[in-house]
Amino acid sequence: MQATNYIYDTGNTNIILHGRGIRTFETTTRNIVDINTIADIQHCCHLNSAEALSDGHQALTESMFAQLMQELKPFVEAAGRTL
Repeated sequence: MQATNYIYDTGNTNIILHGRGIRTFETTTRNIVDINTIADIQHCCHLNSAEALSDGHQALTESMFAQLMQELKPFVEAAGRTL
């Protein structure tokens, strides 16, 4: 991540990160995406998702996420779960 930030800070905004995945003991798949790294990347990188060329239009804002959680609440409760 430090290398990515260095590249970005020097003016190159054409950065693509690719997750190779992690090895598991599961026999049906060789590599699984480590979703824990997503939070690390978001915390370390301060890129503007609204300007992303590939999926910026799909990004949820904080208020949109809060609204989604409220809309999902009845389904979560019906499943006997909590948020």
